[in-house]
Amino acid sequence: MKTGRLLGKFLMLVLACCSIMPLQAGSTPKFSILPINRPPAQLPINAIAIANYVVINNTSITRRLTMEPILGVTAVPGTGNCSIPFVLTPGASCILSLRLIANQMGAGVHGGPIICKTKSPTDNTPDPFLCSQPEQANELNVTVVPAAQAILTASPSFLKFTITSGGTVTITNSASTLISAENIRAIIPPNSPLILVANNCPAILAPGASCNMAFTSAVPTEAQVIFQGSNTTSTFVTILVSESLISVSPTSIAFSVNGTGSVTVTNVSDIVARNVTAVVPAGSSISVVGNTCGAALAPGASCSITFTGSAVETRSVLIGGSNTNRETITVRVAAMPIISIAQPRAVITVGGPAVGITVTNSASSTVNALNIHATLPGDLTDVVQDSGNCASVAPGASCTLFFSSPTPYVTHSNIPVSGSNTANSVPIALAFQYGGGLVYAISGGNAFVITNVDVASNVEWGNYGQIVGANSQTDGAFNTSQMIAAGNTGAGDVCFTYAGSGFTDWYLPAVDQWFTTIAELVSLGFGYPWQVSYWTSTEGGDFPLTNAYYTAVFDGSVESIPKTATTNIRCGRTQAITI
Repeated sequence: MKTGRLLGKFLMLVLACCSIMPLQAGSTPKFSILPINRPPAQLPINAIAIANYVVINNTSITRRLTMEPILGVTAVPGTGNCSIPFVLTPGASCILSLRLIANQMGAGVHGGPIICKTKSPTDNTPDPFLCSQPEQANELNVTVVPAAQAILTASPSFLKFTITSGGTVTITNSASTLISAENIRAIIPPNSPLILVANNCPAILAPGASCNMAFTSAVPTEAQVIFQGSNTTSTFVTILVSESLISVSPTSIAFSVNGTGSVTVTNVSDIVARNVTAVVPAGSSISVVGNTCGAALAPGASCSITFTGSAVETRSVLIGGSNTNRETITVRVAAMPIISIAQPRAVITVGGPAVGITVTNSASSTVNALNIHATLPGDLTDVVQDSGNCASVAPGASCTLFFSSPTPYVTHSNIPVSGSNTANSVPIALAFQYGGGLVYAISGGNAFVITNVDVASNVEWGNYGQIVGANSQTDGAFNTSQMIAAGNTGAGDVCFTYAGSGFTDWYLPAVDQWFTTIAELVSLGFGYPWQVSYWTSTEGGDFPLTNAYYTAVFDGSVESIPKTATTNIRCGRTQAITI
């Protein structure tokens, strides 16, 4: 079926070409001979190749056709193929499949194939008076060259086994040369104790085929065994036989300067592995800081070897025992990773869900940042930190530190965040939301808070021309009560009637309470957006009749201005701390 489809598609192309041929080349040949695939230009003398052509009868009568003989070239019979001789009705076609046998072709074939009608129905000899051949560019043009070699590969390239077991090497004849491999054998070095105990390689191994050879040894040894045939390339396998056999995983580790990295050593044999250790090249900063392998590692057991390094470098390190194979691992000591935090501030809602701060390991880092965490001050005793997803952060990746607390605290800044192997630490700040606002002070079992948003803007202080007795520098609740008692309808009344977060005991903060707010919140970036200035509840010093104090939050200055001026309002309250 595949040949038929190929032929059908090819004929459509041929007919398309033939339909324009009179315009291009004059007369149509009696028999069109068009290539499907051609053989290589050079053919080793011990190789065979195939060429395929389509033959079309362009005459108006049925023809009995044959091919002029070519040394070393024969037609391959098959469904849809032209079998010599063959009959084609007008317009009919078939595939001429040719086998080229190099060792029968002399120096090569340069021309043909030539298709002729037979001399008669009983004489299959080509009639030279009615023949056709391909265009010159499509003729057979094959030169026979010296014999090529079959190409052998062996797997594994390094074979390890113990004196109580054995190992097998698989030999494969590459399919690329199309040459069968003959008489494959293993060449064991003289005086080697290695023994070839099994060999299923046939005398002739076809291209693409494989076979196996098995080896044993009664004593530890190491040797290179060569595999080759009488007409092949050679390949070799290093065979290592030991009393005990270990494996090491992983075979490559990386850690940062002054960090650590470990490998696991497993005894994969049935004999105890003795004195397994690591050998670090002289002059390296890498050293072994832990080895649990001991003097004897039982069959099937595992142990670990841990390394550290004080300088950036990459080294090959040997791991082995006094009666085992030796395995090579790569140990890379990298520069410490660098971390960053885009938003280094967070507000913890007391008793609420945890809030997160995202930490990123720089994309320029070459190792993971390990055990990233915040070093919390000792007085934040009830703050809970969850750094579980920051145990190992790949270069360019991020993780989140989560914080929660059942207890309010004043704002803490310059809390360092770092990893166990990072080159830097990044400061963060934590503020606390409690009792409807941001905590700016704690005293006497109470938390003093201020709203984290403006309550009003463009408000007069009120009570112009009246001394209301709001003269406390520190007690906004007292001042506000004095203002309300005096009939205040301005700044004091705004906070007195405010019911934010369900609380009804808000007041306008006094001068010193604003000073503390600026120091603990504004300067550390909490409570934004802030306006330029805010009213305090403290009447204005030498002019209490007409003035009151306002504060400019960005420079912390305080000024006595007329009570009729307008500015912004934030309210405060005092919340008893209950746990």
